[in-house]
Amino acid sequence: MTRDGEDPSIMDLDPDKSVASQLNNKEEELVDKGPPLKEDPKYVKFFKMLKMVSGIKYALYDEYNSILSHTCFFSL
Repeated sequence: MTRDGEDPSIMDLDPDKSVASQLNNKEEELVDKGPPLKEDPKYVKFFKMLKMVSGIKYALYDEYNSILSHTCFFSL
């Protein structure tokens, strides 16, 4: 995100609320303006990458467990 000039702390916000409503510091105006963070055109590619990375992590974990379950250990 920093490469694209975006603040990485944005990913810590609630993806189901708009960025404007979460970054608004005024307590009197709690209106949710704009699309949800995960559907915001400015940030949608980061959420797609995050989803892809979690899928890769799962696939690697699954493959690692598969290898361990099929490995035979013999004592000499």
